[in-house]
Amino acid sequence: MAFNKANTGSIYKNSYKKKEDQPDVTGVLYFDASFLEEMIKSTEVGELIKLSISGWKGKLPSGEYVMNLRIKKPWVKEEKTETQDDEDVPF
Repeated sequence: MAFNKANTGSIYKNSYKKKEDQPDVTGVLYFDASFLEEMIKSTEVGELIKLSISGWKGKLPSGEYVMNLRIKKPWVKEEKTETQDDEDVPF
């Protein structure tokens, strides 16, 4: 089953491929407008937008394989700041 929720998508085998320079797979991504707006506002002109992508193998009712995708902001490890120290820990 194909995903069609916000920030998800699917790619399928390109059954119309006739030439080597055509894609092996093709598909669609669905983005929530607020997600795109947030990503654009947090990015400077000329800067690349980095997204995290995850995929799950699935099967269509026709028996063909599909890769269902989820797109989100990349995980960023929080770094300890100078103001954080052991004295802040209550135990």
